[in-house]
Amino acid sequence: MSLLVFRVGDSLSNIAHLDHPTHAINELGGRANDVERLQRGEVPFLMITSDDEHYVVALTREGIDAFVSRHMVAAVVVVRDRSALILQRGPTAPWMPLAWNLPGGGVDAGETTEEAAVREAYEEAGIPLDPHALTFLHTFNGGGWFLDVYAARTAARALPTSAPRDAREALLPIDPKLGHPESCSYEWVTARNIDEFHFVPFVKEAVLRALRQYA
Repeated sequence: MSLLVFRVGDSLSNIAHLDHPTHAINELGGRANDVERLQRGEVPFLMITSDDEHYVVALTREGIDAFVSRHMVAAVVVVRDRSALILQRGPTAPWMPLAWNLPGGGVDAGETTEEAAVREAYEEAGIPLDPHALTFLHTFNGGGWFLDVYAARTAARALPTSAPRDAREALLPIDPKLGHPESCSYEWVTARNIDEFHFVPFVKEAVLRALRQYA
């Protein structure tokens, strides 16, 4: 039986093809019924935990993609001049309105988390990034969903720090589905003033990791 194994936090390009389960997926030994369901095509993937690592096991790449598109979120800390870009969620956002976030969002089927992070940075902030220049920071476990966070430097002068705060929404790209920017403001935050902002989960930690990375 040929298995596809994806370790949450790795690039999808690192999916391992295994003819026999290794130490990373020993738990499959006690999940014979689940493996049989995989073989019959009744489930597209299994998620297991080994040594505090999370693995997704499937028989086809489509099974891995199904997991990623349902459970993976990608974000990027864009760093410029020792400051990191953060975006403020709109006042009508269904979850944590007006909290501060990173450029990011759900990963599409067939897309790596790096590709999703680059896409979201451009869609939400208008900043082009080279996916090969991304540095992986961490995978955060949100309990049923996982957030891959990357960091990247930019020399782009988009979203200037000198812009008036009450005019910053107009500088953000318009979301074609919403008809207006997804965020209502932005800031370039430093380690010194980061405590002035209220963040969605994991963002403050990710920003501090990125700023240390590029200090």
